[in-house]
Amino acid sequence: MPSSDPVRIGLVGSGMIAGTHLAALQLCQHAKAVALADYGRDRGGRVPRGAALAAERGVVRYHSDYRPLLQDPEVEVVLVALPNALHAEVTLAALEAGKHVIVEKPLCLSLEDADRIVDLAQKRGLVAAYAEELCYVPKFTRAKSLIEQGAIGALFLLKQREIHAGPYSDWFFDPHLGGGGALMDMGCHAIEYARWMFGKRPVRKVTAQLETFVHHHRRTPSGLVDDHCLLHLVFEGGGVAVLEAGWTLKGGMDSTAELQGTEGVLHVDLLKNTGLRLYSERGLAPQDLSPGWSTPDHDSLWQNGYPQELDDFALAIRSGGTPRENAADGRAVLEIIWAAYASAQQGRTIELPYRPEAGAQNPVLAFAEGR
Repeated sequence: MPSSDPVRIGLVGSGMIAGTHLAALQLCQHAKAVALADYGRDRGGRVPRGAALAAERGVVRYHSDYRPLLQDPEVEVVLVALPNALHAEVTLAALEAGKHVIVEKPLCLSLEDADRIVDLAQKRGLVAAYAEELCYVPKFTRAKSLIEQGAIGALFLLKQREIHAGPYSDWFFDPHLGGGGALMDMGCHAIEYARWMFGKRPVRKVTAQLETFVHHHRRTPSGLVDDHCLLHLVFEGGGVAVLEAGWTLKGGMDSTAELQGTEGVLHVDLLKNTGLRLYSERGLAPQDLSPGWSTPDHDSLWQNGYPQELDDFALAIRSGGTPRENAADGRAVLEIIWAAYASAQQGRTIELPYRPEAGAQNPVLAFAEGR
């Protein structure tokens, strides 16, 4: 009989998203954090911050390198919250060690590694969950339910916007670590949201325009990454998604969707229409509220779906089931991202299934010509 005890999670990473997951785990019914590790600095990791984060969140066990965490019998699940280029290494090592995994988006950078993750999890009978929180957001899940009940007839057009002023950490601008710019960071949300709303039907055509409008000054020795993208996806059996993602929006963040059906239309605004409207001369730094007008959530973690996704993953692990978002979904998103970079570089629509040249490891570097 499956255990009803909370699933015991060890996190690898100590940046912003690791802190978000630790806070969300404190709200979960079916999962808890038992350990935290950094990626070893002697192997190229950043200055370790995990000890302080673990102490702040009451996590007893801390490792300066993730490898001992994989051998910890108390850890059932490894949550990978590292720069994108490190996802495959840690995820595959965790699966080899017999641990279930939760991988922050994107799943990894190369389609070859994505296939290895999917295949190894299946071979070992382990859950490989893909941390795409938009598919757990209460507003978006309500919208999906309304559409499935026929509120707007047959869905045929989805427009989604996921955009803010830019990332919080320098590694996002490094092509080697990020594997891409705004498309990889923000576009992956929009792509999986569209797939989910269309019942995860296969995408058959991808057309993309990628630009760098604002962050030219963030060029690294490895090159420049995109900070704005427009995507046009055509789904099998009909249905179109028009997606905008970027790091170019001044004055806050937008996460919105417009869903058109044969008998109606549905608008969703994740962040702006919260029911609360605040003016503060000083702002409130701990709540990420700037001076001036703002629209605070009554419960930001819950409204953004983080505890719900972690509980879904935990229940799948306990039951031997499949979570709503898994590695196969992450692999599908990554294929679309590769096709989008190819479309932008070649100036044409790319048909799926798509496979880059053998050995291609990094989308933005593979199509860096002219950037």
